[in-house]
Amino acid sequence: MAIKYTKAPVSEVSVGVFFKTNALIRNAILFEIITELNKNYPVLQTTLAPQIEEMQNENISLVQDVGSMGYSIYLLSTSDFLYRIEISQISINLLWQRRDDVPSISVYPGFDAIYGRLQEILNTVIKIAANRGVDLVKEIRLFSLKYADRLSLNVYKEKGLSITDIIRFNHSPIIIDKIAFIPDNYVTKYSIKLPFLQGYSIININTPTYPKPHGQMLLLDNRIKGYNGDMDAWFAQAHLTQLSFFENFFTEQILNDWK
Repeated sequence: MAIKYTKAPVSEVSVGVFFKTNALIRNAILFEIITELNKNYPVLQTTLAPQIEEMQNENISLVQDVGSMGYSIYLLSTSDFLYRIEISQISINLLWQRRDDVPSISVYPGFDAIYGRLQEILNTVIKIAANRGVDLVKEIRLFSLKYADRLSLNVYKEKGLSITDIIRFNHSPIIIDKIAFIPDNYVTKYSIKLPFLQGYSIININTPTYPKPHGQMLLLDNRIKGYNGDMDAWFAQAHLTQLSFFENFFTEQILNDWK
């Protein structure tokens, strides 16, 4: 699929799978996987396992099951650090990141290229596991697709635009003496059920202000999780869902600027 918004502020795309159990540590599978993937992702690091946001009992919960996930995750990056594989005992994620010194989306390879890399990684992992008697396909619990955007709001403020001219996401203003005081800062998290993906979306919106030259930024991320047994079909639909969210979040004026 062609990139529709060639100037959009995509900063991060993450695609991955979560397993029902810590199957990756059975029969020394994990270390063989890391050794094989390290050939194309030569920068190897470890870090503490993060907390994971998931929907549990109708609530957004932070999950950190050390017993299943382990205390650490392995990070395998390409030499240019644009791609990074994140491996825990219960998950494999591929992350593409735009470096801070690259202001344009011109380096964004597109969803198809990123998803194609995940397919190659999973094919390798599934084959290694099968050779050691583990069927990882049957262990998959969730698919995951995350898009994150970041942009400087100061650029638009200099053009006389307010945040409500940029995004459609509006909170009710405070009105005093018929004067409306509109929101100028957001720290918001919400979820949306997505039955057609047998899953949900968790959206985070933040507009922090940093020291010069950055000023106020808009940080937006939308992670979709779900499972329907058909990985290709699920990710294709999840990608279209991400695009729909993006087009309904930003105003038409801003979207036209990014085409």
